[in-house]
Amino acid sequence: MYALATHWTSRKVLAVLIALLLAAAVMQVGLMLWSQEAKAAPSKLATWYLAEGSNQWGFGTAIYLQNPNDVPVTAEVTYMTTAGVVTRPDITIPQTSLTVLNTPGDVPGRDFSTKVVCAEELPIAVSRVWPGPSPTCPRLRRGILRSA
Repeated sequence: MYALATHWTSRKVLAVLIALLLAAAVMQVGLMLWSQEAKAAPSKLATWYLAEGSNQWGFGTAIYLQNPNDVPVTAEVTYMTTAGVVTRPDITIPQTSLTVLNTPGDVPGRDFSTKVVCAEELPIAVSRVWPGPSPTCPRLRRGILRSA
């Protein structure tokens, strides 16, 4: 658990946490509604491009992959970084499920863009989330946030 520095009140902390939870819930509902419509447009939604991911500057990026199909699919994930292209092993997404990629393990300490392709050319949903400061965030080390 983290305690915030004295200039942050517990009300501010609670408001931020509630806002983050609501944003995550809205995104999940949107993905579920989208998945129902996605089945009608197969190959058009098989390739996704995401800009501006970052695992540096105190951020950690998560990528959500949702498979609305009744069969498992394979996602081919490629990261484009300033140091070049990084390809991760293909990932199998079970039918009607959501999978989260932990990008700090794939591209640690880098800014990147992402390309995700469904090998079966079936529709998938892809989104990126910056959940906030990662545990290695410089702000944590400077004491703005500190361990309770």
